[in-house]
Amino acid sequence: MLILSHSTIHRLYDQGLEAVVRLVTRLEDQIEDLHAQLTRNPQPAIASLSKELAKTKRTLARRSLELLAQQQLNHQLLRRLRELEHMVERGAAPVVRDSHNSSLPPSSDPPRKKVPRTRSLRQKSGRKVGGQPGRRGVTLRQVARPDRLITHSPETCPGCGAALRFMGRK
Repeated sequence: MLILSHSTIHRLYDQGLEAVVRLVTRLEDQIEDLHAQLTRNPQPAIASLSKELAKTKRTLARRSLELLAQQQLNHQLLRRLRELEHMVERGAAPVVRDSHNSSLPPSSDPPRKKVPRTRSLRQKSGRKVGGQPGRRGVTLRQVARPDRLITHSPETCPGCGAALRFMGRK
């Protein structure tokens, strides 16, 4: 079987008319051979086409389900859009914007009107703040001989920017 790419066809074209004629003749011969094979024994072609048809049916069924899901979502979104449009038409109370729920500065808040603060939804547990009785605390203690010692020192003076040289640094 001959596979032709664009570059192969261009190369043959550059070789001249004779090369193109030879290619067309070879393709015609291959078509005749395939036609003869198909008329002698059509079963392999039928089996291959049957498999391809089954695969196409599965793909079509999957795509149909996806389309149905998209249509349902579209219907839900349209219904929600209509609800919101009706709310706007009826003049639903606009959200009062102030410095607490927008980027407006506090000076733009309405005068003498305190905005109610949001309260936490957590319930009090009745326990005291901090570690509870019976809890074993864990504290990192200093040791006489540490595993490793890391010295952090500036390379330049933060004030004037002059290089600082310390003992042990090269």
